[in-house]
Amino acid sequence: MQELTIYGLIWLAAMLLIAFWFAYSDDFSSPQEKSSFDLVK
Repeated sequence: MQELTIYGLIWLAAMLLIAFWFAYSDDFSSPQEKSSFDLVK
């Protein structure tokens, strides 16, 4: 049961990191990276 809790916390932290990365990636990326990122979408 303790392992489940640890994996749950790691999963939650990973989700938060990904959410913050998506939220702030536009601010940190340069115009070249942004244009290529839009092409992938």
